[in-house]
Amino acid sequence: MTFLSILVGLGQGIAVGAAVALVFVVLGLVSQCASVTGTKRFVPLYGKMVCIGAGAVSFLHLLKFTGAPWALPLLVIFALFAGIYLGSILSALAEVLNIFPVISGKLKLAQNMRIMVFVLAAGKALGVAVYYFTPWFAR
Repeated sequence: MTFLSILVGLGQGIAVGAAVALVFVVLGLVSQCASVTGTKRFVPLYGKMVCIGAGAVSFLHLLKFTGAPWALPLLVIFALFAGIYLGSILSALAEVLNIFPVISGKLKLAQNMRIMVFVLAAGKALGVAVYYFTPWFAR
């Protein structure tokens, strides 16, 4: 691996990370999550944890870490927290963009909002389960 390819890869990673951070900041997703959950005092910690997690996963990817028998419980815990993170970010995005009120107004589902959110979450969980637990999807 040459120095130039390392430099290009690092530059691409920084560009993608900056774009994701820009989307989070422009849409106000982290502040929305913090205000909804009542944890505004932990916003700096949220940023640090996102950076640490992204760095750790990138480092493991560079090392071509494939796991070990002892890593399965850690993978389950990581997957749980990753799902919670993704769900909270998507919920904040939906709330910032006012997706649910628009959909419920158009479909007249104001009284069934809990059912709609549950069905969306169940569909997401089912899709993830089908993707990871069926041999049809190539990895």
